[in-house]
Amino acid sequence: MFSWDKEIFNIFFGLTKYSSLINSFFIFLGAWLGYILLAVFLFYFFRVGGFKKRFYIFALTTLSIIVSRGIITEGLRFFIDSPRPYVFFEITPLFMNLVETNSFPSGHMTLFIPLALVVLDINKKAGIWFLFSVFIMGFFRIVCGVHWLSDIFAGIVIGFLSFYLIKFILSRCLWPKDSLKTD
Repeated sequence: MFSWDKEIFNIFFGLTKYSSLINSFFIFLGAWLGYILLAVFLFYFFRVGGFKKRFYIFALTTLSIIVSRGIITEGLRFFIDSPRPYVFFEITPLFMNLVETNSFPSGHMTLFIPLALVVLDINKKAGIWFLFSVFIMGFFRIVCGVHWLSDIFAGIVIGFLSFYLIKFILSRCLWPKDSLKTD
């Protein structure tokens, strides 16, 4: 965490002291929105026609998530000790994580950014909304007290880089675009 993380966290977490109804909305956006996004992703995934194209989308999604969430995130968490804000400040967040792991980088961002970029590849308008929703979820994970702003930014960057690295590898080396046109 950076020194500015503490100041920004205090501002955002300060939004939770006004109303339990508003806090419920914050919890929905920070904790439960991901399930809706996963359902939206599956909807668009199963709308993709053709076995080759669907398999390509499956490979792109799976490999991007493995690289971003499974390898890079867990590698960084092994080497970087970054307690979650509620542990650092000894406060009660709006919702608790099931496992108290290091917070850097955000696993949610490293998982949902590749999903958003896949939806963006499938349907531009839906992908823009999906990406916006992922950013909203990340912001409200700060508000709810489970992440620092640097965790969210790092997760976004890792998600983008992993997705485009895997997309480059698949499209240049394994799946030339011409091979996806026919079934």
